[in-house]
Amino acid sequence: MIRASLIQILLSVRSERQLMEQMQYNLLFRWFVGLGIDAPVSAPTVFTKNRDRLLTTEMSRHR
Repeated sequence: MIRASLIQILLSVRSERQLMEQMQYNLLFRWFVGLGIDAPVSAPTVFTKNRDRLLTTEMSRHR
């Protein structure tokens, strides 16, 4: 998930929905994130909720 967020930031993908759409067909994105060719891509809402959970956990606040 962190790698997918990195792609979104570095390549200026505007939304999670666009990121997940590009993840469907872009093999380079799939490789970077660690998805196989046949692996399902999560829904944009699932990605957003998981990102929010990651940012609100205690782990993200440690330095």
